[in-house]
Amino acid sequence: MELADFVAERALSGLEPELAARSSVIRTKAVAKRTQVLVLRLRHQLHQSRWTGSQYEALPDLLVEECLTAKVTGDGVEPLEGAAALELLEAPASGNIDPGQRQQWLQEAVAEIEALQPALAALAERRADLAEEDHRRVREASLRSGESLRMRFRCEPSLPVDVIGLFVLLPAPVL
Repeated sequence: MELADFVAERALSGLEPELAARSSVIRTKAVAKRTQVLVLRLRHQLHQSRWTGSQYEALPDLLVEECLTAKVTGDGVEPLEGAAALELLEAPASGNIDPGQRQQWLQEAVAEIEALQPALAALAERRADLAEEDHRRVREASLRSGESLRMRFRCEPSLPVDVIGLFVLLPAPVL
C-alpha cells in the first residue's frame, strides 16, 4: 500500500482525529531516518495599485492561496516538489506501528510545530515573493507590444501558516 493510499484510508476511517485530522505514522524503506512531511496551506494578500497618470490608485486586494508539501529538515522546512515529493508520498509502508507508538510519535511531531513557526514564516515569505513575481509576469505578458506595465504589486503572507497534514515516516528495521 502506498503512503497516499494509507493516509486516505486512515483519514476516512477517523482513527486519529484527536491529534491532527490528516496525520499518520508510517514505517517505510524510503527513509533512512525519521522524516516529517507537512501539508501546508499558504495564503497571501496581493496588494496592487494602478498608475492613473498622476498617482497610483489602489485596486482591491487579491487572495492568493496554495497548498504545498514540505519536509522538516535540520535547518527548517523545505518544499517537496516533483519527484522528491512523489518518492515519499508513494513510498510503500513496510510494517505496522502499535497505536500507542503512533500516538506518541504524532504527539511529538505536533509539539514540534510551534518551534517550526519561524521556518514556516520564512517559507511563506519566499512563496509570497514567487507569487508576486508570477503575477507581475502574467500582467506583463498580457500587455500589447510597446506597452509598459503601470502597476505596483506587493504580496504579503498571511501568518501563521496552516499545517493541514502531518506525516511521520520512520525507517523500516533492517534485519
